[in-house]
Amino acid sequence: MSSSGEEQKKKKKSKKRKSNQSSVDFVIVSQDNEVKEVVKKKKDPNKGKDSASSRKGQEDKDDEKKRKENATREDEPKRRKREDQKLKGEDEPSTKKVRASGVTRLFVGNLPWSIDDRGLEKALECALPVIKYITDKDTKQFYGSAFVECADTAAAEHAVALSGTKVGGRQIKVAFAPPRPGDVWPPKNHRPKAQRPADGTNKLFLGNVAYEAEEEDVLAHFSTVAPDGFKAIRWLTDKHSGDFRGSGFLEFYSVEQADAAINTLNGTDLKGRPIRLDYA
Repeated sequence: MSSSGEEQKKKKKSKKRKSNQSSVDFVIVSQDNEVKEVVKKKKDPNKGKDSASSRKGQEDKDDEKKRKENATREDEPKRRKREDQKLKGEDEPSTKKVRASGVTRLFVGNLPWSIDDRGLEKALECALPVIKYITDKDTKQFYGSAFVECADTAAAEHAVALSGTKVGGRQIKVAFAPPRPGDVWPPKNHRPKAQRPADGTNKLFLGNVAYEAEEEDVLAHFSTVAPDGFKAIRWLTDKHSGDFRGSGFLEFYSVEQADAAINTLNGTDLKGRPIRLDYA
């Protein structure tokens, strides 16, 4: 036999041995090196099931991970809304229309940016002795919401019933908002509305002035009722830092000028903020 034929036989035997290695458990050989019996390995009925089970378990884990990621993405707008409310420093109360015995403090939301005291009272159809507009702590930008105090519970209940009505093209939200433990209400800087003196007065309180407003801006704003300017202006400042507090007192040249300012300019916009005028 040629050498190439022997090599082919050896390769075949080698392949046979290799193929048998995976299926033969042991071989019984006689003294003459003759194979008497070949014992093959028993097939494991569970073989392959573990790997399939493992794959299924991994697939279940992957599916669960995807579900959680999708849920997180869906909850993102809600999370951002909660963060915005924290930045405002106030938690928006529920707008559910319920009777709250004795509660006269309300939350009003989704207000138009141009709303003023008179517009708010008109929208809620009642007098509001206290109004606190919610603004950004740093920029002082109006958030479109406020806390208000009604004169009595009947007025408060009537105002809450108006939730959902449109003001300036927007559906407002109105809800009872009793002060929480630790809340300071009315606010410390609140100044109750004054009644016009019987003989009138030429002095007015000016509040909610934008911090970037200059005296020239105020003079120009009041030029329609006080063309010659004011007799005197006194701005209020912090007694420690000297910083402008956004308010002051205006002295007109006549009672008629002061009355005209109250009637025509109260709540008008000055540098992005509605000013508040009251009798001093």
